Order: sequence, then C-alpha cells, then structure tokens
Amino acid sequence: MGSIVISTCSWFKVKVYVYHVLCAKFFNVSFVLGDIGLRLSYCGADAETFQVVSAVIAEQLAIDVNDVRAESKFTDLGADSLDTVEIMMALEEKFDIQLDEDNAEQIVTVQHAADLIQDVVTAKKA
Repeated sequence: MGSIVISTCSWFKVKVYVYHVLCAKFFNVSFVLGDIGLRLSYCGADAETFQVVSAVIAEQLAIDVNDVRAESKFTDLGADSLDTVEIMMALEEKFDIQLDEDNAEQIVTVQHAADLIQDVVTAKKA
C-alpha cells in the first residue's frame, strides 16, 4: 500500500461504498487524510488469505509468486481454462471448502478469487 503525502490537511476520515462489477458486491473503502499522508484500506480478502491464494496460483502455474498481483487475470499469468479449473481445485483442497460452480466460473482476477474464498471460509465458520 502506498501513500500520498498531504502535509497541510487536518485529520478526517471518509468512507465510500464502491460497487465492484466483477465481484457483484459492495466494498467499504476508507480514506484517512492527515498530516502524515493518505492511507487507503480495502475490505476484501484478508492478507493471509490473499497470500495463500497467490502462492497456490504461482505453484499451479509454475511462476514466481511475486508475479501474482491482485489485479492479475489468470489468462495474463498464462493460465488456460484447464489451468483455471486446476487452480480452483487446488484452492478448494487448500482451504477445505467447496466453491459454487457458477461463482467459480466468473472468477477473472486473483483478488476476485481471494475475495470469493474469504466469503466461503467465513460462511463456513459461521
């Protein structure tokens, strides 16, 4: 996460609800402005879930995990449709979950996969 320095601003917080078309849900995005800069937080998958998802994808595609970014599309990482199915199966095994086929077919980016897994894991714990 980067920061933009704004040295003449006093502290205040702005909450924005953003609708993400690919995920078909709203996300709470908070901006904190102050003398030390701008901090941006995004409510989606937690960092641990994202790291595990990234590692599984990198392993399945035999690429460096540093090449796997939140906005990366599976196709941009070199995955074909069979690779994508294998990634989903590996993620189901890793997290001990079952992904809904309709939702799994709509996954395009790494972040979308991590968010969906986070939702399923959270629902399973409830």
